This record gives sequence, C-alpha cells and structure tokens, in this order.
Amino acid sequence: MSFYVDLLDFTDGYRPPFDFPGAWLYAGGNAVIHLVFSDSEPKVICNPVDHIAFEATGFEETKQRLENENWEFRYSNVSLIHRFDKYSLLIQTELNLN
Repeated sequence: MSFYVDLLDFTDGYRPPFDFPGAWLYAGGNAVIHLVFSDSEPKVICNPVDHIAFEATGFEETKQRLENENWEFRYSNVSLIHRFDKYSLLIQTELNLN
C-alpha cells in the first residue's frame, strides 16, 4: 500500500467496517482505489484488469524515488510501470509522466 500512499500521494481514508481486511485510498476527497488484503497467495488468478494508469508529473523525480525505495519497475521515455503483486493480484500500475 505504501506505493500508492507514499509515492502516488493517495490518502488512506475511511473504509466501511467490512468483515475482511482492506483499505480505501482517496484522491481529491473521493475513494478511488479499493484494496482487499490477504495473507495467502490466491489459488487462481482470474483478473480481467491488466493495468491502471495515472497522469503524473516529474519523471526523473519519480524514477529516483522508486530507485531509492528499491521498488521494481520498468520505464520508457513517457511512463513508469510498477507491478505490485501481493495485493493487486498482478495488476500493473502505470504512471504517464509529463
């Protein structure tokens, strides 16, 4: 979750008291990412979502932050792709930087 909060500046906010662990991340006062946590690996990965993408600024600064925190990522001249397997079930996060 720190990838979304520390690097992308989403805010960990209110989440209804569901009977399973998770978090809701907010941007501009809106809950835009809903995470569900699990301590075990999924038995079957059946996920129709390939990746999510966010517009961002500061390519070099963001690349440096990822390197400093030892996050695995790949990049092109316009985007950084981070794959955060444990909680996102292989959903990649793409940052389109300008």
